[in-house]
Amino acid sequence: MKRQSIMLLFLAIATASIAGCSSSEVKIANEAQAAPSGVLVTSDGSELPYSIDGDGIPCVVVGDPFTTSKALSKDLRTHIRFIFMHSRENVPSESLGGTDELTLDTFLDDIEELRVSLDLDKICVFGHSIYGRYALAYARRYPEHTSHVIMNATPPDWDLAFQQITIEYLLSQASEARREALRENLESQPDTLDPFPFCSWCLSQVIHGPKFWFDPTYDASWLFEGWYSNPEVGDRFMDLLSRYDIEKGEELTVPVFLSQGIFDFSVPYISWDERGATLPNLTIHVFQKSGQWPMLEEQALFDETLIEWIHAQ
Repeated sequence: MKRQSIMLLFLAIATASIAGCSSSEVKIANEAQAAPSGVLVTSDGSELPYSIDGDGIPCVVVGDPFTTSKALSKDLRTHIRFIFMHSRENVPSESLGGTDELTLDTFLDDIEELRVSLDLDKICVFGHSIYGRYALAYARRYPEHTSHVIMNATPPDWDLAFQQITIEYLLSQASEARREALRENLESQPDTLDPFPFCSWCLSQVIHGPKFWFDPTYDASWLFEGWYSNPEVGDRFMDLLSRYDIEKGEELTVPVFLSQGIFDFSVPYISWDERGATLPNLTIHVFQKSGQWPMLEEQALFDETLIEWIHAQ
């Protein structure tokens, strides 16, 4: 039995609370999502929708227009003008100019073309989880057009050493109740992708919820409703981001904000202990009652901390 439990925990790693609030309360607080504002037609003819919501400094949210638009508060939108951009992995193939020979530069140029089309001199770039690496890559390629980089729960690496850190952190820091909740979720996972027919990753996020939330029993399924992932592009994009070296290229002096949660067992905050020095203008804030979603779990504190940081730059 013990061996089976350990294997299930390792499987959870390999396949990768809203404190005081119910799911319905959080949905109501964040239900105002940006309406479609336009469609970027890229140089190769791809059509990428985007939505604009808020006032303040322009900030392009890359790679995750579905969940992030729900997670960011109304109050934060009074300080930041969010531009929620659909990447190529978020649109069907018939909307793309092509799916062959996609490189990371292809995706970076999409952000740049959006910036130019909106006539913005500089943009903040926001990326959640692995998409924070997307934001970093844009800033390193286009530093003259980047005002800030905001990352949330972003892994510094995606290699075997990082995977080992996640395993050790889960086994050493997760409570027995959290590990039991994870085991139960893994043992009872459905055979189909319902209710997320277009996103196996979304189902994985819900099943592995005890790794992502302060409250290990929290049902985050509402957050992933509406997600679409293009199977021809999604895997390619994830591979490019996972292999991206955050140290590659000239030194990045753009100010970078990284938020992390103590209870994030998918991207442990300690994974940045030896990599933080690679970004000379990096500010890390670790939230004490959050997993991977401090913008929801400690929303007021997250907003206050981020706004204060922006004004200090």
